[in-house]
Amino acid sequence: KNILLGEVWLASGQSNMEMPLSGWLPHDPIQNSEEAIATANYPEIRMFTVVKRASSVPLDDVKGRWDMASPETAAQFSATAYFFARKLHTELGVPVGIIHSSWGGTPAEAWVSGKMLAIDQDFQEIITQLDAYAPEEKAYLNWLKTHKTIDITLHQNGTDPLTGIDLFNSWALNNSMNISEWPVMQLPIFIERTELGDFDGAIWFRKEIEIPSEWENQELTLSLGPIDDRDVTWFNGIQVGSTDEEGLYQQNRVYTVPANLVTAGKAVVSVRVVDNRGGGGIYGDANLLKIHPVNAPSNSISLAGEWHYKVVAEIQGESLYVFDPETNQFDQRPERTLIVGSQTPSALYNGMIAPLVPFTLRGAIWYQGESNVGRANQYMRLKSMLVTDWRNQFDNETMPFYYVQIAPWRYGDAEGTSSANLREAQRRMLVIPNTGMAVTLDIGNVDNIHPANKSDVGERLALWALFGQYN
Repeated sequence: KNILLGEVWLASGQSNMEMPLSGWLPHDPIQNSEEAIATANYPEIRMFTVVKRASSVPLDDVKGRWDMASPETAAQFSATAYFFARKLHTELGVPVGIIHSSWGGTPAEAWVSGKMLAIDQDFQEIITQLDAYAPEEKAYLNWLKTHKTIDITLHQNGTDPLTGIDLFNSWALNNSMNISEWPVMQLPIFIERTELGDFDGAIWFRKEIEIPSEWENQELTLSLGPIDDRDVTWFNGIQVGSTDEEGLYQQNRVYTVPANLVTAGKAVVSVRVVDNRGGGGIYGDANLLKIHPVNAPSNSISLAGEWHYKVVAEIQGESLYVFDPETNQFDQRPERTLIVGSQTPSALYNGMIAPLVPFTLRGAIWYQGESNVGRANQYMRLKSMLVTDWRNQFDNETMPFYYVQIAPWRYGDAEGTSSANLREAQRRMLVIPNTGMAVTLDIGNVDNIHPANKSDVGERLALWALFGQYN
C-alpha cells in the first residue's frame, strides 16, 4: 500500500548526518527546527532509517521502516538528508526517498568493505582477524538473544524509553552488599578504552569514601565531570542527581547532597551510567571528580581512581539486553578475542550497507570526516576506496557521490591544522569523477562540532544533484 516510484538516495556518514531534525538538545540544536518540523507536510518524501548494527561479516538484512515526512515523524529524520530531499522534491516535483544509514563518531574505514580495505596495508591485519573472529561473534550474538530484551526505539510521541528506566536499582543501592568481587575501573576513562571495548549499555559504578567528622550535617557538592551519555547518581542509596535525557553528554554533573544525609564515616556514591551511542562513560578531567562541602571547594576528597562496576545491560541496535547482576549473567558471556563495534574497519559496511545491495540508487550523500582528523593522507585513500567500493557493490560505476567538507572546530591543536589538512584531503577528492563537495567553512561553529545550520548543508548537496543528475 502507498507505494511510490521516485528518486532514491543513500545518506550516510557520522553524527552530522545522523543528527535529527529535532537536534540533540540543549547543546546541539538545529537552526529553525520547530518551523521545519511543523511544516514537514511532504507525503512524497520518505525516509528509511537503518537500525545501527556492526558485524564482522556482510549481512543480507537490516531493520528499519519507511516513514512519510510529516510533523509527527520528521523530528527523527536526519536533518541534512531531510533538507536535501526537500530541495530535490520541491525542484523536481517527484517523490524522493532517502535510505539513511549513519552512525555518530565513526571513521571512514568502518564503511568500506573488507575486500576493498584488504588492498591497503594499513588494514590488512584487522581484516584477516575479522575473518577468523566471525564464529566468536555468532556465538556471542546467540548468547545475547537468550536474555530479556527491552525495545528502546524512540516512541512516536517523542517519549524516550531509556529515561527513568529501572535497571536493578534496589539491588545496586544496597549499601551492605559486598562488592569486592566486582571488577574495577580507573575513572575517569572512556569505556571503549577499557576491557569492555566498543560497548554501549548500562553500567553501575560504586565507590566508598570516608566522610570526615567536620563535614557532618553539612551540604556537600558532588562533582563527576561530564558523563556520556546519561547518569542517575545516589549518595548512600538516596538519589541526589540525574542527567537522564538525550544530548547532555558534554554537561558537567554537579549535584548537591543534602545536609541531613551527611554523617561521619563510610559513605557510598553510586552512579548508573547508560551509554547509548559512540564513546561513553565518566570521561572528563580527573580534577572534576570530587566531593566537598558546598562552601569549601578547596577542602575536597577526590573521586578519581578505582571504582567498582557491574554491567547490567547491553545495547545492540534498538534492543537493550538485560543481565541479572545477582546471578552474574554478564560474567558468563562467551569469550571474544575481538570486540566488533562502530569503530571496527568494515563493520558498518557489513551491517548497514551490504544489506542494502542491490537496491537501485540515484546516488549517495556523505557527511563524515571528523573521526579521521589527523589522518589526512590515509583519508584520501579511504575516500577513494569507499566511493569505488560502493559503486562496485551497487553495480553503478558512475553513481554520483556528493559529500560535505567538515566544518571548523577545535580538534585539540591550537593552530587548527589537523582539521585544515582533512578539509584539504576532502577537496582533493574532487578529482574522482561524479563527485561534489559542499563547503561549510562559512556556516560552521568553531565551538561546536555539530553546527546548527543543516538546511544550507542539505540544500548545497541538493544543488550538486540538481546540476549533475537533473540538468
